[in-house]
Amino acid sequence: MRAKQSQNGVTAQVVAGSHSVLIGLDLSDQARQGCLGFSIERVDLDPPNPGRRWLPNMLRFKADANDKDVTTARAPLQRFRWGDYTVYPGKRYRYRIIPRYGSPDQVIADGVKAEAPGGADSLAGGVTVEVTTEDDTKPESMVIFNRGAAASEAYVRRFGTADPTGNPEVQKWLSRGLEEGLLAFLARATGPGFALHCSVYEFQKPELLAGLAQAADRGVEVKVAYHARSKTAKDLNADRQTMLDHGAKPEDVGPAAAADSDDDTDTLAKNEAAIATAELKGRKNVTLTRRAAAPSGAIMHDKYVVLLQGGAPVAVWTGSTNWTEGAIYGQLNVGHAVFDAGIAALYEKSFELLAGDPDAKTSKATNTQLTPVPKLPARQSLKPGVTAIFSPQSKLDMIELYADIAKGAELLMVSAPFLVHPDIRKAWSAPTTTGLRYVLADKAGSFGPKGEIDVFNRTDGDVGVAATLLKNPLNDYQGKVLERAESYHHKGVHIHSKVILADPLGDDPILVTGSANFSNGSTEINDSNSLILRGKSPVMDIYLTEFMRMFEHYLFRYKQAAAASSQPLGLKDDASWSDPYYVAGSVQMRDRLAFAAGPVTG
Repeated sequence: MRAKQSQNGVTAQVVAGSHSVLIGLDLSDQARQGCLGFSIERVDLDPPNPGRRWLPNMLRFKADANDKDVTTARAPLQRFRWGDYTVYPGKRYRYRIIPRYGSPDQVIADGVKAEAPGGADSLAGGVTVEVTTEDDTKPESMVIFNRGAAASEAYVRRFGTADPTGNPEVQKWLSRGLEEGLLAFLARATGPGFALHCSVYEFQKPELLAGLAQAADRGVEVKVAYHARSKTAKDLNADRQTMLDHGAKPEDVGPAAAADSDDDTDTLAKNEAAIATAELKGRKNVTLTRRAAAPSGAIMHDKYVVLLQGGAPVAVWTGSTNWTEGAIYGQLNVGHAVFDAGIAALYEKSFELLAGDPDAKTSKATNTQLTPVPKLPARQSLKPGVTAIFSPQSKLDMIELYADIAKGAELLMVSAPFLVHPDIRKAWSAPTTTGLRYVLADKAGSFGPKGEIDVFNRTDGDVGVAATLLKNPLNDYQGKVLERAESYHHKGVHIHSKVILADPLGDDPILVTGSANFSNGSTEINDSNSLILRGKSPVMDIYLTEFMRMFEHYLFRYKQAAAASSQPLGLKDDASWSDPYYVAGSVQMRDRLAFAAGPVTG
């Protein structure tokens, strides 16, 4: 949901996802004079925690010696965009944004009064916007991101230095509804007459396999195709060298495979060990298929479940989430359900193909016929609604489509775990006088050879960030989980979502998501899938707010690291903080205009 209000020279546009809210702000020239920032009050209008609170800030004035429980009441936000990442799905919230004037000492003193119990009204005025967050249990908005590694500081505030290992409360907090949402999707198959057809790369998490076993025991037909290919040592070491060549650290990719190694079989072995533990093999109503056909270097990279009723496909769950502990608790991932019989039918045909364990030639020919890639230019051929594309394909038409979508966007957001194809990188690096492009990568190597991320960041309108990890209990735990529970390709990978979001605040947004990476291998070699959504919807707002949640966390870490060698980050004592946001062509000005001045429909 989106809402926008203007009053006394202050404009606020609020975009509500399910677990995150973005607040875009703007000031008239007159209102900007002497403004030291914004105080933001949130009123929770529904359970579980109705009441009033000031949004927090991690920065404060030099004159403020109290570093405990800092809020925007005494440390106003000196930015024109802010995120609230502590909301609940399907709830109403009211935000009051107050521009602050006067000296820092006066702002601090007034803020302390406002922070006191019952003191919120001592700060009067401002502009008020009310929104309702999206409900991720409803079919039209069933998109769930887990918490991801960027939550490490929130973890310390909530759980201290406790080791997360084996702690159900911590794991539920990290899942953030992702595992629960997938289990709830499986539970929609209530008994005889229903079926669950699953194509899953890493098929290992006991709770998820138990969900299928329970479905089978209810009389549900359960069919699973799982990855069972074996890479040679040569394949593995070629993959490893590519990652090293593009900026990965040796500790992230692990040692080279031994000459006598013949596999990526740790994935296969773990899959089959999990199947045995869950007692799926030989279970009534369960059919298991090993996806093992050549080429040996290919990955069965899907992570989808088709829900059928009375033999007819009715919905599909897809996204980037493997069925592992690391995927749920360690990496950034998304689960995305589509309740569209036509789209579900395409996924069912894809499942039938994979369950037959076809060779590469058959896969490519079938996928090209089943889901032909829309022709270029994308905005002339892509239909409104949802389009599915399956790989492997015979040509790189998928890559060309993604590049065209990226090239045509004024506001572009990309999340990529691995090296992105050069055609897409070329599209997002083309000079632009008005556009704004944000790229979140797991490693700097996603941008290309060493140093390319710096080239990208020197391009007008481009901001690129690679995941930066902090030393704390959560990141230590996630590192161990990703080392222990993930396949060779996923060790040390913290950003695993694959997202291209073009013009999400405009009248004609486009979203690319799914299991397919933006690479040659994912397009021409691996079994994978993409969803392309076009048009305004609650789903766009969820992806927008969740992308910015992660992007902002990692951008702040990057700035922290850079500031440590110069001077600590803090608030400015005058209104000069806002100057860059009014410099024509600056990234800050483009951001202010994009998030506060864009079109709004509820």
